[in-house]
Amino acid sequence: MDEKYYLENAYLAYKFKDEIVDRRARGALLCAHHVLLECFVAPLHYLAQRIRPEKPIDTLIFFKGVAETFSTWNEASNQDELVFTENPQVINRPRAFQFVTSLRPARASAILLHFMQIVTKIAIPAGRSIDLDFCCRIVGAFVVRDDVLNNILSGAIANDLDEYDADPELWQANAWFT
Repeated sequence: MDEKYYLENAYLAYKFKDEIVDRRARGALLCAHHVLLECFVAPLHYLAQRIRPEKPIDTLIFFKGVAETFSTWNEASNQDELVFTENPQVINRPRAFQFVTSLRPARASAILLHFMQIVTKIAIPAGRSIDLDFCCRIVGAFVVRDDVLNNILSGAIANDLDEYDADPELWQANAWFT
């Protein structure tokens, strides 16, 4: 494993996350960040059990896929039009598809199918890969929760993050006392 590449990649991914302007994408990236923490660091109760990717995850590609998914997703879009690009660097696509199509509610499955379509189209650097099943399970951990998904799509998570960034002490006081 090329540790230097993955450390630099993680830095670029979190820089990318912090620069996103789209409110839905920002909320989704925050949720994805929390689930990734649960996979590798601390139990936050999104996952029934910790999961690990088959190969190290390219966090920047994953974050780009999440951001594009949530900034472009439209509930009215027709899922029959989905076309997955053949990309040999995207691993575990059949397992991801099986997982995604088994999800309920249907809205969670639909948004993850859109995510799969986007990730399979992303240019991945030579010698790298992305575990699509792992990535779908990360996003799936929060899109299956209607309240979380509604807060992402409405921009409520991004609004809360903006309030925190503007005045962390006031945000904390409001969180505790209101």
